Amino acid sequence: MDKKTRLMKKGSLTVEASFVIPLSVMVMALVLSLGFFLYQRCWYTQAACETVLAGSTRAVLKGKSGEEEAKKRWDIMRNESPMPWNQITSAITGSGDRLEVHIAGETPVWGRKSWKADVTVSQKIVRPVTYIRKLEALQKG
Repeated sequence: MDKKTRLMKKGSLTVEASFVIPLSVMVMALVLSLGFFLYQRCWYTQAACETVLAGSTRAVLKGKSGEEEAKKRWDIMRNESPMPWNQITSAITGSGDRLEVHIAGETPVWGRKSWKADVTVSQKIVRPVTYIRKLEALQKG
């Protein structure tokens, strides 16, 4: 192999690397951004489920309204969040037998607001004593 052919092969490798390396870095950055978004959306869902569950069970045991207990739990969850909150909105509504929590927020991607998460969870108010008595009656009968 002469010197000219060897130099051409080295040059083609340099040109290929100048395209492949930036492309792989951009793909990795996109995958990381997507991972942060999915993590934050899962956190929103978990926070909404825990909030509605606290309002639908603990409130009954303490003799308070479900909304009051859910708002207290939501404040705790919001302060414990590992990710930054950007324009998060929450609404806790309830009637006599149902409680609903709606959480919406945005995940910044490279300094821009581009991905939005919107989660709504609803739960029937659970009366633990009545529920356990029904279970015991079913087991005996």
